[in-house]
Amino acid sequence: MYTSPTIHPRLDAWLTPARSRVALGVVLAVAAILRVVFVLQMRASPYFDDPQLDARFFVEWGRRVAAGELVPEGVFPRAPAYAWFLGAIFRVFGDGLLAPRLVQAALGVATVALAAWLGRTLVSRSAGLCAAILAAFAWPLAYYETELVRESLALVLLLAATAMTVRAVRGASVGARVGAWVGAGLVFGIAALARPQVLAVLAAVLVWALATRRARWQHAALAALSACALLAPLAVHNARAATGFVLVSAESGQALWIGNNPAADGVRATAPGTRAGFEEQMEDARAAAERAEGRPLSPAEVSRHYSRRALRWIVEHPLDALRLYGRKLALLASRAEFGANPEEPRFFAERFAPIVHVLPVGFGLLFALLVPGIVVLSHARGEHRLLLLVVAGAYAATVLLVVVSARHRVPLVPLAAILAATGGASLLETALARAWGTFARLGVLALFGAAVTWIAPWPEDASRANGLLWLGTAEVRGGDASAGLRLLDEAAALRPDFADVQRARGATLARLGRLDEARDAFAAAVRVAPDDVDALDGLAETELRLDRPAAALPAAERSLALLPQRARPWILRGRARYGAGDAAGAVDDFRAALERDAASFTAAYSLGAALVVLGREAEAIDAFWRAVSNESGANAKYQRAAHDELVRLLRAAGREAEARDWARRGVDLPAEPPSPGKD
Repeated sequence: MYTSPTIHPRLDAWLTPARSRVALGVVLAVAAILRVVFVLQMRASPYFDDPQLDARFFVEWGRRVAAGELVPEGVFPRAPAYAWFLGAIFRVFGDGLLAPRLVQAALGVATVALAAWLGRTLVSRSAGLCAAILAAFAWPLAYYETELVRESLALVLLLAATAMTVRAVRGASVGARVGAWVGAGLVFGIAALARPQVLAVLAAVLVWALATRRARWQHAALAALSACALLAPLAVHNARAATGFVLVSAESGQALWIGNNPAADGVRATAPGTRAGFEEQMEDARAAAERAEGRPLSPAEVSRHYSRRALRWIVEHPLDALRLYGRKLALLASRAEFGANPEEPRFFAERFAPIVHVLPVGFGLLFALLVPGIVVLSHARGEHRLLLLVVAGAYAATVLLVVVSARHRVPLVPLAAILAATGGASLLETALARAWGTFARLGVLALFGAAVTWIAPWPEDASRANGLLWLGTAEVRGGDASAGLRLLDEAAALRPDFADVQRARGATLARLGRLDEARDAFAAAVRVAPDDVDALDGLAETELRLDRPAAALPAAERSLALLPQRARPWILRGRARYGAGDAAGAVDDFRAALERDAASFTAAYSLGAALVVLGREAEAIDAFWRAVSNESGANAKYQRAAHDELVRLLRAAGREAEARDWARRGVDLPAEPPSPGKD
């Protein structure tokens, strides 16, 4: 195999330092233009100014940071660096969402520059320039620089930490090496504040440095202590906020369970039996853990519960775990980018940013070239060059532990670009040297890499269906339910077994008053995903609107069994019981709902209606009073019904002054009192 100590001598002889600097300047300028254009074109996306799920969570947190809430009251729910980053931008530029994306575009240019520096320093000038070109034209990097998620920050910090480590292992003097190792530890610590799994990369780097004698144990200790010193204030805050040790945030256990459970597929970032949305998932996961443990749990205990649960599943189902990890490995090498959230990458990029078509570099090309690149570096002289493999391998391992969606894989792209640049430059170098045997061997490796990335699973219809789902959802949120339904129907035609699509179709059909079709769509979602609580709730609600309380009862009871801490399934079961003539059972369910949500207008109103049927009018007065005292956001006709019923009951009880007072308050509300079992 090609083992020249300079790796690419002929290419480097032509690419003089002066030429290299000029070429890199051009590449960086092009990268900046491409990224700014990409950001501006993506403004056409409905989610540009209306982020959802993780992006919404970080934007709202960033706005609280900008308002002065630097530290949350409780345990950090997620690593805070990205929220602080957004908060600083909002503080300077206001709370608009264009400025952070443009700043992230600048970070993208810094990513290209760091890839060039690492390639030049660890491999050759030629590899450094090739790495810059590949990173500049890598569309996944450009795409995620327009998304308000932490990956754009995490990946540039990971590269910066790697660069500091290179300086540490190549330091000329003892003082320089000590300072560089302290700096490397600090940058790794900052990166961990964005993505805590970077600490696993730091551990791997330190083990490698000690094993190869690139560092003394004192250097490794200094790096580790520097990182820990940076994270210590968070650990202290978390310890004060809750029982148990939490180094950065309380997300690790749930993340491990999401990636390692009986329903895991390597892509979907939702735990079974929980609702979509970060805060809802955390709430549902905590409640499920507390039910399983039989006591209230701190965030640290919840995280440990799910870590143990994930590890137990792996140990008890080794064949299933092996199959899952085999699939994750294949997905890691796939040319496709899979998105589980509104950022479905290729779909949205092609739809809203035409410039993506001049960004030809994706994971397929990178993986094809990085295979020979890995082999070249493995055989090259200079152990420091193996640092790239250590960093890339360690981070890839952390991705495999959770999910391999595009967002989780994108920090590997610049590292893959450096390795791919090594492979591509080596092919050209051997051709110039007329070393045809080596050229052929490297070419076979590249063809092997290309075959792997093309053979790896890519359910293209699922990716397109997910994109159509989120576009349709955006249309519905924007008020055009009919347009949204057309997109959702198109998604369902592609993937009729996609529970998320069927659930969204059910909600949209119900909104349009097409209740029979809505019921069928919700039922289809439940058949595919029996533990989808939102689909179960939608099915129960639709059956009630169709005046089929007996049909609504099984769905409500299943939802209740899955997440009994929520008020909604208790209300749905209570309404089903009420409609079936079991007013006494309905009363119990409505009271249980109020125990879980004391401000629920629906639960209080429904409780009052059921108590009236039972002739318990004194109790009904209290229920209706509770309803009208918590009517914010309630349907206007329900509000009028609650006011009228409260007035009637007060007059029947001889409390005329109170009745007149409540009658005046409800004078502007519309008539048409509803029934708790039908609407």
